Order: sequence, then C-alpha cells, then structure tokens
Amino acid sequence: MYAHPTVAVAAGSRHMMELDSDGVVWTWGINNRGQLGNGTRQNRLFLGTVNIAGQVIAISAGHDFSFALTDDGILWGWGANSLGELGDGTETHSSVPVPIMDDVIAISAGYQHSMALTADGGLWTWGFNGSGQLGNSTRRSSPTPVRIMQNINMEFINISAGTNFSLAVTEDGTLWGWGNNGQGQLGQGNIRPHEITLPTEIMTGAIAASAGGGHSLVMTTNDQLMGFGRNTNGQLMDWPRDTQTR
Repeated sequence: MYAHPTVAVAAGSRHMMELDSDGVVWTWGINNRGQLGNGTRQNRLFLGTVNIAGQVIAISAGHDFSFALTDDGILWGWGANSLGELGDGTETHSSVPVPIMDDVIAISAGYQHSMALTADGGLWTWGFNGSGQLGNSTRRSSPTPVRIMQNINMEFINISAGTNFSLAVTEDGTLWGWGNNGQGQLGQGNIRPHEITLPTEIMTGAIAASAGGGHSLVMTTNDQLMGFGRNTNGQLMDWPRDTQTR
C-alpha cells in the first residue's frame, strides 16, 4: 500500500481511479480495454500506479476509459476508444496513457463521450454522438476534440458528461444541456424531443451540475440542490433541497 493521502477518486463502470497528494494515479478493477493504464489487459484486484509524464492534478473515469490531467495542462487518456472516447484521432484502444490535448483545466468522462474545458474558457467534446451529446448540431461521432458554443461571449466554469447527455455551466450562472432528453434529464419540462443536438439553456443561477445515467443535479447560487430527469428509483427524492441542511 501507499502512504500518501488521497486527494481525488473516480469510478468507471467496473474500474476505479485514485489520485494521491504526490500527483500519482492508482487504478484497479476490470481491464479488458486497458482502462487501468498499466500496459496490459489483465484485471487487477489491488491498487497499482499509472506511468504518466508529469504530476497529475485531476482524474475522470468513463465507462471503460480513463483520463488524467497534469499540472502543465496536458490531458492524458487510455482505455476503450472504438467510438473515439479518448479523442486522440484514432479508434484504437490504448492500455497506456496517450496525450490528447493541452491547455486543459477540467475534464469529464461520460459513458462513451468526453468533455474538456481549456484555459481560455473553451468547451470541447468528442466520442460517441448518437444522441447529440457532443453538442455540435449533428449525430456524427468524433475521434478528435471539437470546440462548441464559440458564439457565446462568456466562459464555462463547470462541465459534466452523463450517459448520452451533457451539462455545462457558464460564468454568468447559466446551465446548458444537450443530448438525450428521453427522461427529462435536460430540464426542458418535457421528454420530447428525445435528442437535442445543440446546447440549450436550462436555467440560470447555477454554480455546478452533475449528469447521471438519466437524471441531473444542480447546485444553485441560493444554496439549493435541484434535480430533474429519471426518478424510477427515487433519484430525485423531493428536490429542490436546501444544501445547507443536507
């Protein structure tokens, strides 16, 4: 075992990631697509390190792929890539970290698509796009990062990639969503159209958002936690909730 404190964790579908205070990434779990990043396809029941050039400051785990962001702004990815999830321009799985893009400040891995924020406030998406989750007005998947919403005069401060849909918050507190809306997870007051291929405004007064399998959670500027979308297992409870009393 290691002796350094944990500073971040990320859970994929069947693999786990951990970041320690030294900037080292640890992984374990299933490894059929190389999502553990150790150069093999062998499952691992115990923690092992990932060899990444640089000190890691953030991690994110998708369905069966992984990302790590180093302090020099370089984004690294590994694991499943048959749908372009890694964004390296190929559709080939990788069992070792490969550089994706630079100048990155935040990353979010979804089920089969990915999102990143760059230092200039830019929003980039790539991977599977069958439900319009890339937000580029098409349903064509992309193995390379595509910058979207360049026409708005504001920066993004928060992103979250869910199962075939995406959420993003701009600096003025506007929450945007796009992709699959079949369960109301985009907060449009309906479940049609099922797919929204361009970013659509959901609400104002947002600070951060999190996209799940078919539901969404939003933290607001007035200290409330709001939810919308699928509720078959009580995911939404009785939202909104006052976050100060949770």
